[in-house]
Amino acid sequence: MSDGLFREEALRHHTGGRAVGDVLRIPPAWVRSTFALLVLAFAAAAAFATWGSVTVYARGVARVREDGRALDCYFAERDRARIGPGGPIRLHDPSDPARVLEARIEALRPGPVPLREALARLQISAWPGPVAPSRLAAGDGEIASGSATGGEILTIEAPAGETSLLRLILPHG
Repeated sequence: MSDGLFREEALRHHTGGRAVGDVLRIPPAWVRSTFALLVLAFAAAAAFATWGSVTVYARGVARVREDGRALDCYFAERDRARIGPGGPIRLHDPSDPARVLEARIEALRPGPVPLREALARLQISAWPGPVAPSRLAAGDGEIASGSATGGEILTIEAPAGETSLLRLILPHG
């Protein structure tokens, strides 16, 4: 028996160099499969971001007129060119998220409306969104399905075109 802490064989192995080289390390089969899957997923995401399209919505506010069918609609002025007469709009009740009404835009009024004036016409004190546009496009609409009470305030969204996901992600230059 030796007096040292380690066996003689272990010391010789440790101090003596290898003549052949290091041990060949082969990753398990699932590593290659997982890497291939990740590369394919990244390629698919990049392809969709480049060539795929997503629908962009214009959001605003509508006040139901006294007859319960006609609407006074207000969108951000920047969306005027993308929203046209006859276009569909969806009405949402902020107090009841499950309630959704379908409507259409009948006509857009000429010229922008200042935010203060639109808030007075809508009879609300603040724009119901994180950012209030300073100029609004006003329009007339009509409820196509469902019913509403005169004077009711609803949020609206209208399809305003399509764009690529990449254009939404990258900063505009």
